[in-house]
Amino acid sequence: MKELYAFASSPKCCQLKTIIIKKKGVVLLFFFVLVGASVFAQSASKRGYVGVSVPVIVNNSEALYYQLGSPKHPTGTAVSYGVNINYTQPFLKNFYARASIGYFRQAFNLLRPFQYHTPDGTKPLYHTKKYFYDNLISGIAIGYKRTLDKQYSINADVCYNHLSSFRQKYIATENQAYQVNKESFSPGHFISLNIGSERVLNEKFSIGFNVCVPVYTKWNNDEMFYKFEYSDKSQQIAKTKFSLGMGLSCFFHL
Repeated sequence: MKELYAFASSPKCCQLKTIIIKKKGVVLLFFFVLVGASVFAQSASKRGYVGVSVPVIVNNSEALYYQLGSPKHPTGTAVSYGVNINYTQPFLKNFYARASIGYFRQAFNLLRPFQYHTPDGTKPLYHTKKYFYDNLISGIAIGYKRTLDKQYSINADVCYNHLSSFRQKYIATENQAYQVNKESFSPGHFISLNIGSERVLNEKFSIGFNVCVPVYTKWNNDEMFYKFEYSDKSQQIAKTKFSLGMGLSCFFHL
């Protein structure tokens, strides 16, 4: 036992442990390389396809502001929509990855005070009736597609969407006034679960329909809204209470 303990504590044993750990790391790295190469090889043998999609999302939201120290939580429902181009690459047996980029108008129908600037430079206390953000939207999704027969298939994917706004419009309840800004910032991002179906028209074209369920949404702050000392969330664009959408797509198979 003493000899065994002495060997375990010796430099030779430590060197042996280091070699074994390194070999395990090499084997593990080699395993992941093989898996990645296998996925790439299978993906290369599968044809990708390009699509044009038109999403429409109905969102019920609320905002936060304060009046004489009392919190107010206005709510409202608005319709947001857009169009994007996307590329889908199948891999493994029934899985696919999809990347998209396009235009998306995110709208809110919420009554809240905002910093309206008149042409003469004054800042009267106006309230929004509605406001929206014109965005560049980019997304990436991982999904699963199941073929039912020669014409029909069903699919489901999880998609991360990021919004980058280049134009904002705020419509006031007072005097039919509105303000347009052209600031560059991110209003937020959301993760959606999409479930749909696809119908093959011929060898090159197919059409699709999907239901979109945003499962997580994060809206950032907008400095156009007043910041109240009572809460750090008084400038937040909105808080989503419920949202549901749909999308129509046309695909060209390469």
